[in-house]
Amino acid sequence: MKRAIVGLLVAGLFSCVGAKASADEITITSGTVDVAAASAGSVAAPFDLLGSGFEISGSAAGTLQTVCFPCSGGPTGTGAGISWIGPDFGNGPATVAGHNYGNVFFDGAFSATGTAVLPIVASGPFTVAFPFTVGSGSHVGGFSDGVRNNQLFGTNLSGSGIATASFAPDPASPTTLFDIRSLKLNFQSSAAPTPEPMTVLLLVSGLGVVARQLAKKSRFASPSHPQSSVGRST
Repeated sequence: MKRAIVGLLVAGLFSCVGAKASADEITITSGTVDVAAASAGSVAAPFDLLGSGFEISGSAAGTLQTVCFPCSGGPTGTGAGISWIGPDFGNGPATVAGHNYGNVFFDGAFSATGTAVLPIVASGPFTVAFPFTVGSGSHVGGFSDGVRNNQLFGTNLSGSGIATASFAPDPASPTTLFDIRSLKLNFQSSAAPTPEPMTVLLLVSGLGVVARQLAKKSRFASPSHPQSSVGRST
């Protein structure tokens, strides 16, 4: 049964094998996860994730599954998804908590979710961008050996950003059903928090007081009646 699933799911970039060490949660503030070709089978997904005193780079690989296959559009937002299955998700340089571990082997768990608005009808390929958030339970571990017995570090992950996904018409219904062809996660620093209603009220009240004071000063500086002449002609 073909159906659309709301949300973006990129799961299993890292597969967990018994964490030993642990660290505080790290927020990813920049970097990317790039799935250049979302097709069935073993697909490489290069990643470069950065945060405060943190950077890991590598290329996750495994059996790719598209959660939204095919996808359909709608005004309330429709999901697209990809996931990997497999214990080996590459190796590469790692810096965690400011410590450079050199080349390590990664595993763990990773997910990111978001909601994309897809067209209801489209006659050809298209690309959409939408916000995503790293899912709870996401974490990464680094090991000194390829069989992942000697763990060097482990940390939880959080973060958010903008995902860009490309779609192509699905043969079953080329104008109303679409298959994901590529996806890229672009991590960003969190935006400034929205002020609470009370904070906004106090700010507006303060601006009102300042405006009244300026109005008073303006009246004193510019009298409404002109001054009389100092001298008279004789």
